[in-house]
Amino acid sequence: MELYLRFDNGDFGQSYAQESDGPPEGDNWYLAPENDQQILWELVEGKVSRVSEEAREKYFAEIQELQAYKEFRTQRNQALLMSDWTQLPDAGLSDEAVAEWRKHRQELRDLPTKVKYPEPFDWPQSPTIK
Repeated sequence: MELYLRFDNGDFGQSYAQESDGPPEGDNWYLAPENDQQILWELVEGKVSRVSEEAREKYFAEIQELQAYKEFRTQRNQALLMSDWTQLPDAGLSDEAVAEWRKHRQELRDLPTKVKYPEPFDWPQSPTIK
């Protein structure tokens, strides 16, 4: 079995990898120099070669950072979702409490532009329900 790679938009990486006895159907498949799916490959001037260790580490660090940022956004969105009820007219909160929650929700919305992620930061504290 041989390892064939297909690259999207000329980016380095294994966009698609497939083991087979011959080239898979379709265009832009390249035979990998080694049958190892753990290697990050790049396509330069039509030639498949191993990505340098430095570029590989940078690539995976960027992936980890993006995943962490996605988790941060998910947590922020969850906090907004859990406080949606505070803005409903029949929530039973005083005007003052609604305003406090509105301010808190705005602080949550502003986090992505105010926080220098992934540096540590403090989440805005939720108002107490009175």
